[in-house]
Amino acid sequence: MFSGIVESIGKVSFFNKSDNGAYLGIETKYNADNVVVGDSIACSGVCLTVVAIKAAVLCFDVSVETLTSTGIDSWQNDSMVNIERSLCLGDRIGGHFVYGHVDCIGRVISRKKVGNGYIFDVAINKILEPYIVCKGAVTVDGVSLTVNSIKDAVISFFIIPHTFRSTIFSLYNSNSIVNIEVDAVARYVIDYIRS
Repeated sequence: MFSGIVESIGKVSFFNKSDNGAYLGIETKYNADNVVVGDSIACSGVCLTVVAIKAAVLCFDVSVETLTSTGIDSWQNDSMVNIERSLCLGDRIGGHFVYGHVDCIGRVISRKKVGNGYIFDVAINKILEPYIVCKGAVTVDGVSLTVNSIKDAVISFFIIPHTFRSTIFSLYNSNSIVNIEVDAVARYVIDYIRS
């Protein structure tokens, strides 16, 4: 489990795809001193398990299901990704509870400078709209964000300068692919009401 507070930005070092999935390496600021094989790492919002560590490169096996249901398939060598290690008991929760289980692939449709920050509009799968409310939480590429508005399957967010600088939001433009995870609490509440 994660909190949606990005710790650092990593860079794809290698990405070897096959019919059975992929073997992925991400260069990070971590090494065997602070990450071990078996650890869960959120890579732009996707929970992946470390299977090997080569100096500062964390290596992951990626299943076919993960490739098809997340934006990972669009990554290539030198792609930048948001990185967060899993929470430990007693850690502060600065964002909200994030599982790293992507609900859909979203697409940035606009980025507009407003004051000292930016407003981003992201198109999502319409089926997820019931799980998203104004002022509620949504995870975009592993970043815990507050929803400014939701209309016609488009979520609007205000990105403060710190978030813009310390995540890959500064790299997004129209058509950028992002991983979306809705708030788990909202999912359980809506599913309970429907049952």
